[in-house]
Amino acid sequence: MITQFFGSYLLNNNIITREQLKESIKASKTTRVKLGVLAINAGYMTAEQVEKVNETQKTVGKRIDDLYIKMGFLTPEQLDEVLGSQKPGALALGQAAVDKEFITNAEFEKAINGYKKESELTSLTNSESADVETDLIIKLLDLGDSEEVEMYGKYVSLLFRNMVRFIGDEFIPIGTNEIDSYQHKWMTYQVIKGKKKLFTTLTCDSDTLIKFAGKFAKEEFNKVDDDVIDSVGEFVNLNNGILCVNLSENSGEELELEPQITELDKEITGLKKGYVIPIYTEFGNVNFVVGIVE
Repeated sequence: MITQFFGSYLLNNNIITREQLKESIKASKTTRVKLGVLAINAGYMTAEQVEKVNETQKTVGKRIDDLYIKMGFLTPEQLDEVLGSQKPGALALGQAAVDKEFITNAEFEKAINGYKKESELTSLTNSESADVETDLIIKLLDLGDSEEVEMYGKYVSLLFRNMVRFIGDEFIPIGTNEIDSYQHKWMTYQVIKGKKKLFTTLTCDSDTLIKFAGKFAKEEFNKVDDDVIDSVGEFVNLNNGILCVNLSENSGEELELEPQITELDKEITGLKKGYVIPIYTEFGNVNFVVGIVE
């Protein structure tokens, strides 16, 4: 999930534009992460030092990894470490943005350090537990400080994992907005009943709904029909079913899922501390809404 979080950080801090992010995501699939980016991420080198090596390599014709050692920027042990480290999609995303000249190595260094500080990570090669991921979502998406915030964080964390698993990993959350009402073209919603009622919904336009359903069902649909509606409803129900199990195990509270419903031009009202979470995907924008209803 680091790729999605880092992409969101780049976008929300106006480091790159939505179109640049879109291009970088696509390019990152075939981008080779260079040694300089790995060294910057590890904290062993600055962008200025990386540029010095790159400029020197143009004139001397030596192997780039040999120059990092010869110029005294990396030890052999550090070189082996960064070359053998995991290369998560976040680094490929950053490398793609650098390769396309959307950002410089210096801007990448500043962004990577700012992201690590905000998310309290030491490296983008760190993997996150579900709890750490929930904390990251609460911070990066600014989900507020209500008593429901941890539940919202767990919902979004699970949602993102299921998006990656069933829909694809080419998506980026682009912030949140606090709301008490919401209206959209197509809306698939479901209520989780316990001591409080948690309202969850997926909203998007017709074309995006068709493509989302096709991704989940692994079929091709051409119009909004019962198959499309059932497919999207199944995704919402699957995600919320797992959420209910997780929340019940943690709290011991008995939770119940109401049937999922899909409606056209539906308006949600009466949300308490509700949030809309816009998600950019390769096939259109999907909005998820979560909040407490009376």
